[in-house]
Order: sequence, then structure tokens, then C-alpha cells
Amino acid sequence: LPEKIDLIEGFEWGTNVSPEGLSDGYSHALVSSFASRADLEAYGPHPEHEAFRQVLAPVRDRVTVVDYVPRVVVAAPEKRPGQVRHVVLFQFKDSATPEQVEGIEKAFVELPEKIDTIQGFEWGTSVGPEDRTDGFTHCFVLTFADEAGRDAYLPHPAHKEFGKALGPYVERVRVVDFEVRK
Repeated sequence: LPEKIDLIEGFEWGTNVSPEGLSDGYSHALVSSFASRADLEAYGPHPEHEAFRQVLAPVRDRVTVVDYVPRVVVAAPEKRPGQVRHVVLFQFKDSATPEQVEGIEKAFVELPEKIDTIQGFEWGTSVGPEDRTDGFTHCFVLTFADEAGRDAYLPHPAHKEFGKALGPYVERVRVVDFEVRK
């Protein structure tokens, strides 16, 4: 698609390599970047995007799309094969107040200060024109040098403590990790 649609500024994809078991059956992640919301909105109906949807339709079970304007906490290092992107989606409970949601956001954003294997961290809330969020409102993308970096993050006490704090406020979590390709 990036070769056919000049609106796409960056593109990564991969198959799920997450050991967490929170993928909800999702096997692939595709991450596209755009220079502006206008480019994102023009991408949706683009004929090449529509053609891709037609190719994908017979082999996919379902799709979740969360478009966000990235808030960069830690700029990811230059993309190189072997890095692992850890994509996390949150759906908050209806009972979660804006202050509680903000508290979870803040706690997640603080993890790079506590876990040194996090090399990149960006996040945002859904702003996309498509209605394919499946109820997920927040997307967080963490970058690790490799699977070993991600594997050190998962059992880290700060990550475990953060995970426990989610319980009262988060309805669902979806995680798909993929290795960066050339």
C-alpha cells in the first residue's frame, strides 16, 4: 500500500509474537502513519485502499482499527529489523470516570521512567473516521530493541503493578506484538 498511496508516511506490519495471550485471536498488526488527519481521511476511500480491503475480506475474520494522533513520550529509535512493537488497546468500563481514565493514562506514560527496556512510547485516543474500534478508545505503542527487551518488561514489577491498577477501570485489553521488518 505505501508504494501505491503516497498519503502513507510510514508503514509497519507483522504477525503476533506476544506471549501474553491478550490478542483475542488477532494474528496480524498493521500500523500506518499519516502526516495529517486530512491525509488519514483521504486514505479511507482511496481506490487502492478499497482494493486492499477486497483482497483481505475473504481471508480475515475481523478488523479493529484505532486511529490516533500520537503523543510521543519517548521517541522510538530508528526503525530496524528485530525491534518489537508492543501494541496495547484499552476499552474502559462505562463506570470509569474521566479522572480515573486520566490516572491510568498517566501511570502507563510513567512506565518508561521505571523500565529501561522501553525504547519508544507513544499513545493516543481514537480519532479515526472509521467505526471499527470495537469499543477500544486508547492505543499505546511501545518499542523494544528485541524480544528479550519486551520479555524483561512483561514480568517487571512496575509493569505488574500497573496491570493490577487496571482492574477496576478497564473492561478489555488487547495486545498484539510484532517484530519490525525491513
